[in-house]
Amino acid sequence: MAQRRNTMRWSLIGVITALAVALAFVVTNIDGGTRAEAKPGPKPSLTAASKSAAPSKSTAKPAPPALKGIGWWPTDEKSGGVARDAAGKHPADLKDGAGWTKGEQGGALLLNGTSGYADAGAPIVETVGRDYSAAAAVRLDADGFRTAVSLDGAGSSVFFLQYVADYRRFSFSFSNARALANLVEAPKLGRWYHLVGTYSHSEKKLRVYVDGVAAGEVLAPDNPEKPAGNLVIGRGKYQGKPTDFWPGAIADVHVYDRALTPAEIAALAAREPSR
Repeated sequence: MAQRRNTMRWSLIGVITALAVALAFVVTNIDGGTRAEAKPGPKPSLTAASKSAAPSKSTAKPAPPALKGIGWWPTDEKSGGVARDAAGKHPADLKDGAGWTKGEQGGALLLNGTSGYADAGAPIVETVGRDYSAAAAVRLDADGFRTAVSLDGAGSSVFFLQYVADYRRFSFSFSNARALANLVEAPKLGRWYHLVGTYSHSEKKLRVYVDGVAAGEVLAPDNPEKPAGNLVIGRGKYQGKPTDFWPGAIADVHVYDRALTPAEIAALAAREPSR
């Protein structure tokens, strides 16, 4: 009887041992098999993430030709008194001390902040009852109210693509309404930024974008100014007088007879169209 109990005991121990070994084998293969089939990817890095989110200007594809607009002043001349219009027929004459310097993607206008600007010789874009956009790459070298691109009206500019000293923000403005770039940080002097201002007539909205990012908007149902002069680069007009002269550099100025989409603005900020 004792021998039978011993035999049963050892048989039971053998069964338990076999089950434990089998269970360990199954668990090991489930865990190890899954890991073995997965291919290791590259280690994530902040640099790689940043490049995928916002391609550098040197690696991004050129913006589509449609983003040249109805007027485009690449400012690549480096010398002389005229900036060619690469999209239309309105070269801009350099005035009162405007010159040339290096830009982010080529050349740029160098402006003294007191008198220098460039005049396109025509309004270029129709604004009354229409959608439109203006764009430019800018480097601001001193504080104050400053205008990069504007269209002269009878009393004040029809629109201002500008920097507003009171708020330390870029803006796309009428004389009675202002879309401040409050959704991005205050700009730093001496650094290049890409600015776009759009107006949607159907929505009655001004919008401003900084480096391809939507940065602010405002309702602007009534613009008191109508075109009465030319598109100008590097200054504004207020109460009948030239004002807000830009100190620093401006490059790749565009105007469009439509409101650019966010996707188009991001593409333009990443890289200019092929010259």
